[in-house]
Amino acid sequence: MIYQEKVYKGADGREALYDYTFDNTEAKKPLVLFIHGFKGFKDWGAFPLVSNEIAQKGYIAAKINLSHNGTTVYKPVDFADLEAFGRNTFSKEFFDVKQVLDLLLKDAEVMQHWNGKDVVLIGHSRGGGLAMLYAAHDSRVTQVVTWAAVADLESRFTQNQIDHWLNEGVIYIPNARTNQEMPLYSSLIDDFKANEPLFNIQRAVEKLEIPQLIIHGTKDETVNVSDAEKIAQWNPNAEQFIIVDADHTFGAKQPLDLDVMPEFTKLALNETLQFIKVSTAQ
Repeated sequence: MIYQEKVYKGADGREALYDYTFDNTEAKKPLVLFIHGFKGFKDWGAFPLVSNEIAQKGYIAAKINLSHNGTTVYKPVDFADLEAFGRNTFSKEFFDVKQVLDLLLKDAEVMQHWNGKDVVLIGHSRGGGLAMLYAAHDSRVTQVVTWAAVADLESRFTQNQIDHWLNEGVIYIPNARTNQEMPLYSSLIDDFKANEPLFNIQRAVEKLEIPQLIIHGTKDETVNVSDAEKIAQWNPNAEQFIIVDADHTFGAKQPLDLDVMPEFTKLALNETLQFIKVSTAQ
C-alpha cells in the first residue's frame, strides 16, 4: 500500500495535513476524499480504519484536516490551537476542500493511479453538510456520501448562542472528551449570514445531479435522524440507508479501545462501498 501524508496551505495561509493511501496496482481508481466534522480531525476514531478499507477495495482514499479544526501539523490529534478553532468559518472550510482537491488532482503519484473521472466526497456530521455544499459547487465531484450529516448549518446554533455572540463576540463549546472550553467567535455566524446562498444545504441538495447516498443512525444524539429525512426529501433521487440503533459516530470513539472497526461503522462503510462501486461503474 502507498501512504503519503502532506502539508497544505489552507485558509488564511494556515498549514494543515491531508493524506492519501491506495493499493499500488496498475488498475485506475476513483478518488475518495473524507471530510471530518465539527470537533473532528482526519485521524479521529475509526476514520483511519475506514480509509484503509476504502483503499484496500481499490480506491484512492484521501482524508483532510480542515485548517481551522484546532489541530496543528505537529499535534494532529490534539486541539492544540484553540484560537484557530475559534476563528473557523464555513468559507474557510470550503476553501480548504478546494485546496486539497486541487492538490490531489495535480499530484503526480495520484494522477498516475486515478481513473480520470470519479471524485467521491464522504462527509461526517458537519463535514457531511460541507460535502453536499461543495459537491453542488464543483463539477469535478461525481458522487457524494454523507454520514450523520446536518441538514442546516444555522439551526445548529441556539438563539442564546447568537445573542451571546452579539453581546460578547464569542461563545464557548465544552469538549467532554478533552475537558476543553473551545471558543467560537462571532465571525462564524457573520460569515454564514454574508454567504447564506452558498451555505444553504437545501438549495445545494436540490441542485445536485450526481449520485447521492445518505447514511444516518436512529439513535444519533447529536444530529437527529430527521435531518437525513429532510435531505432525502430535497433530493428524491438520493439513496438513503438508516442504521437502527446507530449513534452519531456509528459506535466509534477517540481513541478506539482496540484497532477494530465498530459494527455500526462497518455497516456504514459497506453500504458506502457498494454505492461507490455501483455509481462509479455507471
